[in-house]
Amino acid sequence: MPPRWDRNRVLFEIVQNGQAVECAISRQALQDLSARRYAKPDELLASFAKLRKRVERIARSKLRTRSDAIEGLVTIWSGDVDDFDAAPPAPESRAV
Repeated sequence: MPPRWDRNRVLFEIVQNGQAVECAISRQALQDLSARRYAKPDELLASFAKLRKRVERIARSKLRTRSDAIEGLVTIWSGDVDDFDAAPPAPESRAV
């Protein structure tokens, strides 16, 4: 499903372990990542498209750390962006 704006956030999907996982990023979090303020949905969707790989990494990180008992939408808030940027990078796996 393509990303879409729902007045407060961009809704999108990632695939994790072969399963589609519904996700969202708030307007504020998206603006924090882009360091710009957008008013129009088209501008927000264009910004999301440019930042999609980074947004998906944040969503996957959040999904990995949440309890198995929690189901449903993985929502990225502004604080999640700050936490992700402050976290040390994950070690790279290398094939031997």
